[in-house]
Amino acid sequence: MSLFVARRVLPQVGIDYAVAQLWAPALVQHYGPGSHYLDVTRDIEVALWFAMNVYRESWLALKEGKDVETIRDHYNLVAWFTKASADPDCAPIIYAFDVEVWDGIAWPEHGQLVELLASEPGRKLAQKAPRMHRQQAALIYSDPHHIDGPNLDDKLVAAFNLTMPFNLGGAKTAKKSVEHLFPPAHKDELYKSLIAYPSYSMFEPLRLEQPIPVPLVLSRKLNVDGSWNVRVLPKSGKGSHSDPLRLKFTRSPFSAGSQLFRYLSLTRHITPSPLYAWLLAGNPEPIELSSEAFRLEDALVLMPETPLWTTTASVEDTAAGLGMWLQPELPIGIAREIAGRSTDNVYVEICPLDFGEPGESTEKDLLRAVWVVKAGDDYAVTLVRRGPPGTYSVTVRYQYDQGTGIFNRRGPSTLDGAAKIFAADALKALLLTRMLLKDLSPGNKPPALYFMLVDGKNYAPHPLLQGQLATPHLVAGTNYVIPKALDGSPYLRASGSPIDTPSLPADPEEAFKELQRFFPVIKSRDYLAWVGESLAEMYAHRENFDDALKVVLTAFEAASAGNSEVMMARLQILKGKILAAMGHLAEAGGALLAGIKLLDDLGLTASDREYADASSLLETVWNRLGSDRS
Repeated sequence: MSLFVARRVLPQVGIDYAVAQLWAPALVQHYGPGSHYLDVTRDIEVALWFAMNVYRESWLALKEGKDVETIRDHYNLVAWFTKASADPDCAPIIYAFDVEVWDGIAWPEHGQLVELLASEPGRKLAQKAPRMHRQQAALIYSDPHHIDGPNLDDKLVAAFNLTMPFNLGGAKTAKKSVEHLFPPAHKDELYKSLIAYPSYSMFEPLRLEQPIPVPLVLSRKLNVDGSWNVRVLPKSGKGSHSDPLRLKFTRSPFSAGSQLFRYLSLTRHITPSPLYAWLLAGNPEPIELSSEAFRLEDALVLMPETPLWTTTASVEDTAAGLGMWLQPELPIGIAREIAGRSTDNVYVEICPLDFGEPGESTEKDLLRAVWVVKAGDDYAVTLVRRGPPGTYSVTVRYQYDQGTGIFNRRGPSTLDGAAKIFAADALKALLLTRMLLKDLSPGNKPPALYFMLVDGKNYAPHPLLQGQLATPHLVAGTNYVIPKALDGSPYLRASGSPIDTPSLPADPEEAFKELQRFFPVIKSRDYLAWVGESLAEMYAHRENFDDALKVVLTAFEAASAGNSEVMMARLQILKGKILAAMGHLAEAGGALLAGIKLLDDLGLTASDREYADASSLLETVWNRLGSDRS
């Protein structure tokens, strides 16, 4: 949701991506999906409307498609309001909060009020999201990690219990229609865009469903009981997500039903769905690689639920693109089998959130899946695309160079036009598939990507050692494997769960042994420098200064080759500390001076703790040298 709003709405009103990380979920919150915000308003009449109207919702399962082989249940969340006065058990309450207003700097604190409409960009947004303006909507931030928990009780100053029947008197807004406070999709651009996200296959049970649970708000309850136009199908449920109402309309509906169908006319889905079953039915030719034949029916079939293609680094030849991938370390740490299938033969179906754009046709040429096979150091990457001409595939071959740690494309060195695009997509598919397999594999291993660039050119990895970030969930009755986060929630690269990823294993001895194991085989220079720093510190902590010094020298050589001044400074200072502990005071003084000078040149002296510690140690070394100071 954040990516969509940031790309499609926020750039038009001058909001940068950092602010979008807060604004996007805050904005979309008003359309249904939950967040860490509480919906509030400054308008007492809007508050009265919500107090006097009771929100109801139900999940519907409607049949989608005409082909018997591909017909699916399409799950839809519908909502409506009923009058509180018609419910004898309803006790309307208005809650009043006394909260600070967020100043718009950094991230709001727990209990602060976020008013999107208070700024010029917010008012521009309201033109695309009139629901927010009609409801005079604001939000209170509820921090899930707050020391006292996310509860906002301490901000509550009053609760007004409304006696029924309540006399609205001259309150005009409180008597407005549902359509006024919830403008329909054709009058609300953001609402229409969210509904228009393509539905895609979900499993257990197999169904079509929108990835973002935005309720389709009807002006009144959808009349099912006793309606001549609606038939409740066998095995219909009670309207929950796990037990939806299964309905069939006998004719074109009217009233609330016609509103529902207008909404459904905006929804789309990717066909065929899922693509793998459709491809398999076509009896595809095996991929020949190094005298081996790989069949699609034998592949490990991965069905990600979340976007990976657009949320990982590109393969453009830039520092922030291809340079972010630790190519040499990608083959390390991948299990031979996952969910009983070989990781040498992998099919990944691209999540529609990676290519489906609201308002764009699903009939345009789209990358739908990738099929990657491996024989030794040889790889074949097949891109499966679907567009107006139909479904077609392109295969690009690579060889992994053990010396350089780079995936080299086989074939012409110069490409143009479509061939250049296919080659770029194939390389991204190869790297992405290796990353996904690493995340699904148990045990510690080097990460697939650097965490960030330092000073625009030097890389910082996080974590230093990556554990398992995803678990394979086999869909019953199929060979489909859904990557799930460690806690069972959707797998979101790269934390593996809603909590932060630790930099190293929690057990110090395990971390030490694992760094020792990987250090000799690391080829990525920046990664080697950072791992070397941690390993050298661990050796020094164990008073094994000889090995600590060897590791620091190797790490410094890697940092120098990569021109990583920050790491060179850190490693020089660490070298000085180790030499001082060994009693080599003159060499220690030289290393400390070199590190301090590098930090001076980089301007990292004002608040850098490393600089202060190094200066203090240098003074101690200077005093201990005495007559040998020269």
